[in-house]
Amino acid sequence: MNDSEKTMAALRGIGFLHDIEDQYLQALAPLAERKFPAGTVLFREGQSHPNIYGGDQWRDLSAF
Repeated sequence: MNDSEKTMAALRGIGFLHDIEDQYLQALAPLAERKFPAGTVLFREGQSHPNIYGGDQWRDLSAF
């Protein structure tokens, strides 16, 4: 099993993605896993990041 197949299988293991069509799951797969060198600081406590749940785009929900 290659990395892409492993990622797809892992995503299938998530309850709400279990029955999603392959074309949509394949579109999500590249976003699901990112690799960083050991010791890399991804973000610090209290720091927001646009690609992490809780980033600034999630704070202003007034449009909803």
